[in-house]
Amino acid sequence: MSENVADAAETQSTDTAVNNLVRMVQNQLKNIQGLVDAQVPLIESALDGDVKSFNEIVDECEEQQELISTLKLKNETLEAKLQEEEQTHTNELYKLRGEMNHMRTKLETLSAIKDELKRLKSLDPDRLKRKNAEQRTLLDERLKSLNIYKRDASALRKEVSLLKKTNLELESIANTTAKTLDQLEEKVERQNGSVVNKEYVGKNGLSCYINIFNWPLAFRPQNKYIKVVNDFDFHLAVRTNWGISLMPSCSTWLVPFLPSSKDLEGNMPTDLHGDIQSLYYTQAEKSHPHYVKRVEWAKDEDLELVDGLSKKLITLLNNSNFFSVYSVAHIPEFELSARVKGLGTKTAIEVKELVDTHVSKWVKENWNKEQIKGEK
Repeated sequence: MSENVADAAETQSTDTAVNNLVRMVQNQLKNIQGLVDAQVPLIESALDGDVKSFNEIVDECEEQQELISTLKLKNETLEAKLQEEEQTHTNELYKLRGEMNHMRTKLETLSAIKDELKRLKSLDPDRLKRKNAEQRTLLDERLKSLNIYKRDASALRKEVSLLKKTNLELESIANTTAKTLDQLEEKVERQNGSVVNKEYVGKNGLSCYINIFNWPLAFRPQNKYIKVVNDFDFHLAVRTNWGISLMPSCSTWLVPFLPSSKDLEGNMPTDLHGDIQSLYYTQAEKSHPHYVKRVEWAKDEDLELVDGLSKKLITLLNNSNFFSVYSVAHIPEFELSARVKGLGTKTAIEVKELVDTHVSKWVKENWNKEQIKGEK
């Protein structure tokens, strides 16, 4: 109970202190409010004076700004006028300088004219007139000569043009004549042939000459084992001083064959056969190159590469100087048998068949159908 009383007393004491403090603060605020209210008229009066001063300063600034703008405009006007006057003065200065230069040039020209006049006065006018008259006469004569030269040149040009035209006509006639002459020569050569410029000397006074005729002959050899070229566009004739002429033929292996003649046997020139073969070979390079390629291949192809040829047969062939496919392929069976020691006719036929089969394989791989057909 006593504690409650004590607490209540303490609370009452605190409230009293607070109320006193509040009253004291309120009194102070009233005092301050009074002071402020007393100072407000003074502050407002001071502020009014400052505002008036500020406005006066602003008005003065505006007046000064307008004055500055007016002065700037006037200054710019004066500067433009000054530049204009300077430009005018500069132009006048340039004009004066030009006039001065022109006057100097006139003075120099005038001085030169005076000198020239003085020089002309020192000359003899009559002599000058005579000289001018002579010059005019000379010029007239030259002009007359020039006109004559032009007239002659024009006539010469016409003559040259006519000569050129005549020359072209003559050239055309000459070309036509040359072509006609070539055709006639070709016809004559085709009819009479040409002669190889070489004499082939045999035995017992026999001489042979090779004639080339540029028109074909179809040969049919009596020997069935020989295939000949029947489509050459020329043929050869061997004429002798014994009144005997021979017509050679050429196999598809480019080997020439001459008809036999008892009167000529043993007397024929040894170099005749080789030259005839060269002529056929040269012609075949142009018209039958596939035959040439086969000959060249066969000469390089060894017999050992032929399937079916035994070592014994190859030895027999080599002993008789038969080493290449060409050496066997270009001769008939009976000649092979006669030239190879120890090789009978039957065996020679077998060897030829093996070699021909080997050649046929190459032909199928390297010739076209028309070329293969042409040899059959």
